[in-house]
Amino acid sequence: MPSVLFVCYGNTCRSPIAEACFKSIVQKEGVSHQWKIDSAGTNIARLNQPPDPRGKKVMEEVGLYQHVEESFARTVTKEDFTEFDLIIPMDGNNYNCLMEKVDPSLKSKVKMFGDFDSNPDAPRAIADPYHSSDPTAYKEVLERCIRLSSNLYDQWKIST
Repeated sequence: MPSVLFVCYGNTCRSPIAEACFKSIVQKEGVSHQWKIDSAGTNIARLNQPPDPRGKKVMEEVGLYQHVEESFARTVTKEDFTEFDLIIPMDGNNYNCLMEKVDPSLKSKVKMFGDFDSNPDAPRAIADPYHSSDPTAYKEVLERCIRLSSNLYDQWKIST
């Protein structure tokens, strides 16, 4: 069973959005029962909290919130590195934190989400909208996660 874990700082903003986007794609493809998809954070600051209300709002607007409505923030565990085929951090800080924790033999499982962008000029990092005063910040994260999730799924299909 293929598996993917999306990772951000607190597991309340970017990673739940990415998780919902990817779950939506595999559901549309009719293969959700064949996948293990989850999200986690690198920090315990928001442990057990639901997705951020601003992220919830943009996910609800496009019918994606159902995929994470029963999710609560958790942190990355040592077991995640063996249980998931692919671990996808949202930015360089998340990436570095994961690389400090992962066994060297499993480092190839960690790939930046931005690496799946077909636009070579796009930043590798998915900007953290948590402290942003920009009212479109969460929508921008959602739109990018939709695109990157689609690209990730397409790459997976090609490689299998």
